[in-house]
Amino acid sequence: MCVTDCTRAYVRSYATQSVTGAARTKMGKTWDHISPYARQVIAKQRVFFIATAPLSSSGRVNVSPKGHGPETFNIIDDHRVAFLDLSGSGIETVAHVKENGRITFMFCNFDDGPPCIIRLWGRAVVHERASAEFDRWLAETFPAATTPTAHPGFSVGVRSIIIADIFEVASACGYAVPIMEYKQDRDSLLAWSVNCGSNGLVEYKQKKNIQSLDGLTGLELIADNADSSKGDSSSGSHENRTNGPASGTAAAAKLPHAWGLKPRGPRIDTIAWLAAGMAVGVVVGCWLSKQHCKLPLT
Repeated sequence: MCVTDCTRAYVRSYATQSVTGAARTKMGKTWDHISPYARQVIAKQRVFFIATAPLSSSGRVNVSPKGHGPETFNIIDDHRVAFLDLSGSGIETVAHVKENGRITFMFCNFDDGPPCIIRLWGRAVVHERASAEFDRWLAETFPAATTPTAHPGFSVGVRSIIIADIFEVASACGYAVPIMEYKQDRDSLLAWSVNCGSNGLVEYKQKKNIQSLDGLTGLELIADNADSSKGDSSSGSHENRTNGPASGTAAAAKLPHAWGLKPRGPRIDTIAWLAAGMAVGVVVGCWLSKQHCKLPLT
């Protein structure tokens, strides 16, 4: 038997193990909607990927891995999905979607079941926190994020909800995707959001989320929804760093200067003390120099 025949035999045997006849027929298929088979694959995934790109041919194509799949991705219906966008250092996905709306979601089956890759192509809209539609979409698509039993990092850390209209869905074999065992979710991002608190995240977003790496518009609205019941540990100290109150209703303003945040820079009192110290040093030096000239020669 030649190498080619061996390869074909291996692929046939691997493709049929633990796979039903219905599942085998779904490889390499396309749909104009989210099929039941695609739903089944997506529902099992703890991690997925989002790809976006700017219109410019010189811009950076972005691919982001996303965790907490069951909590941050929701299939609304056969043609629409929602993504819970949590606060972080990058803003590429949001900026690209705002510019052109294009988005791709990819899910890979990493367990020891049938290998499969599902891709969703769509056109998306970003609903920022404090926007008119945000609260409605949060309540309709991610109610678990606001329940008392949910990790507070979801409600504190969410910065936008992305709604995508899906126009094409495709499956691929996934034969090269490794088999990996799920251990647990990494809660570092959620814990970080809680530690920052709603008010601390306002300042962080101002520094990190205004523009993409290519200079595209990122976040345009900032919500300052301080809520101590959600673990806002920074409300006390943040009030001293702003021109306004540290808490209140969903105050939002167009970027970048209307957020009531003082720009970071050297503290004036520190500069004043340094200048005074240098002046004293000069005076003392001059006095010692005069005294030395008056000493008798021996």
